[in-house]
Amino acid sequence: MSAVDAEAFLDKVAGDESLRQQLATSDEAAWITEGARAGMAFTTDELREARQRRAGPLELNDEQLSSVAGGAGAVLNQSVHDLGSYPTYGHASFDHDLGTRKPG
Repeated sequence: MSAVDAEAFLDKVAGDESLRQQLATSDEAAWITEGARAGMAFTTDELREARQRRAGPLELNDEQLSSVAGGAGAVLNQSVHDLGSYPTYGHASFDHDLGTRKPG
């Protein structure tokens, strides 16, 4: 098995529109089978690693990173901030500064 073959097969797929369309919705087993037909032997792990190397590192801008780091709360807080008000839940409202509910 070969990581070099996995890279070469990705090159082949990138340059062959019909093969790319054929494999677009296929599972990894189909990719390995097609690679073998082309004379290239590689494992599922080698294919995944080759794809990951091509994709490069995932980079987030500051806003995206803040949302991920803060979870859903960060998105809610930003939405609330954008609206200029605090959300209400039934007859209670959310005390944004304390992070607690207070009677409404």
